[in-house]
Amino acid sequence: MQPLRYPSGVLSLLNQHILHKILDHIVTILEIGSTQIQQRHIYKEIGHSKVDVLCYSKVPKMTYYIQEITRIKGICFSNEAQLERAIQTKKYIDTCFDQAINLELLARRQFTSKYHLIRVFKKYYGTTPRQYLIQTRVEQAKKMLRSGQSVSDTCYAIGFESIHSFSKLFKSKVGIPPSIYRSATFDKSKR
Repeated sequence: MQPLRYPSGVLSLLNQHILHKILDHIVTILEIGSTQIQQRHIYKEIGHSKVDVLCYSKVPKMTYYIQEITRIKGICFSNEAQLERAIQTKKYIDTCFDQAINLELLARRQFTSKYHLIRVFKKYYGTTPRQYLIQTRVEQAKKMLRSGQSVSDTCYAIGFESIHSFSKLFKSKVGIPPSIYRSATFDKSKR
């Protein structure tokens, strides 16, 4: 069999995280499957030697698949600690986006330098923690404005201290000011 090859940097972190979980489950299933085959082999060894040979021949294939999956995991997830740092940082941003978050705080939470955290986060997510925080805040602001909240309430609820800076950032990311976005989307939802 030809071994599978994955080019580096192709998979996003979400895909890598999902692949990581799937590979863990497959290894578990294959290990259980190969154990069952070995037990069947021992059980059938008593009287049916032809069946023993057939059952026994499945065990090396299972071992091969386990080795291949372990090899692929090694390529995709060369450093589990880095992956975990990126995931934990993202989870923190997702839950605490409305608080004052800076790079030093995120780095301290992960017991690493801020420069290393930027590299790791960008490697797995394709963006820096600051850019991800802004993206998360803008998405949350869009939800709040669609639900009819005022621009000022939305601004303070998502962690901005100034309506002017919020409006400027919102316009740069979405293309229209938050007040126009609110009136356009909120009026549509009333109809």
